[in-house]
Amino acid sequence: MDLCELLSVHAPDKLVVDLANYVAAHPESQISGVHIFPLGGFEKSAAWANAVAAGQIEISEDGFRVL
Repeated sequence: MDLCELLSVHAPDKLVVDLANYVAAHPESQISGVHIFPLGGFEKSAAWANAVAAGQIEISEDGFRVL
């Protein structure tokens, strides 16, 4: 992995979509939630989480788009 990749900001969209798909296919997995590490900034992480909680997102194969 490139060091610059570690320093860039990424939304957890794809990971959350992949986890949701996994849980839907494997309900016995006992995964009940996710923890967000706000390494890209607390305000951005909170805004993303609030948009998801409010349903102000559009889901695609590549992740979420905040509306």
